[in-house]
Amino acid sequence: MNQKIGKLENIFWWVVIVLLVVTCLIDYTFCEFSRKYAFIFTISYNLTVSSLAALIILFFQRKDTNHQIAVLYKQIAGNYTRTVIKEPGSQSNKELQDKHLNKEVVLTHLGGHLIKFTTEYWDFKIEGIIEFSENSQFVGNGTYHYLDNPELDVGVYKIQRFPDKPNILYAYYENTIPKNGASGYEVWERK
Repeated sequence: MNQKIGKLENIFWWVVIVLLVVTCLIDYTFCEFSRKYAFIFTISYNLTVSSLAALIILFFQRKDTNHQIAVLYKQIAGNYTRTVIKEPGSQSNKELQDKHLNKEVVLTHLGGHLIKFTTEYWDFKIEGIIEFSENSQFVGNGTYHYLDNPELDVGVYKIQRFPDKPNILYAYYENTIPKNGASGYEVWERK
């Protein structure tokens, strides 16, 4: 959706610039035309200048919004440590905690509302992408996959954060392929 809006904006920019150039050329080249049809010429000129002003305002507003988004997600990005990991109903919670607690989780801002994360489970590295909601930067959904596991192993993640705990992220994960029932939650704390 945003790509379509961006393309339409680009087209609109070019149309306004062409109209402005054509209007100025007509005014300077054919002074008689602009005097004879002053009313039409004034309307077209004013519409073109107003459209250009609106586009300039939109450009700076979009630039400011993108800057605010970058600042927010750069605050989230960084190195975290897994301090809690549990799979409710699993018999191997003790082994899970012994093997996976205090592992590093690295979050990298990719731009927009996207965060990439990398960590390790069962001696395999995983990588995932979390997309935070445009309306709420406190909930994110995404996917993960094992990088060096010869078996196909992928799943989904849900991340939550709270404004009063900016250095803690809560993660829920669920393995989707293979469907082995592995699901649980983790707490990641900034180092």
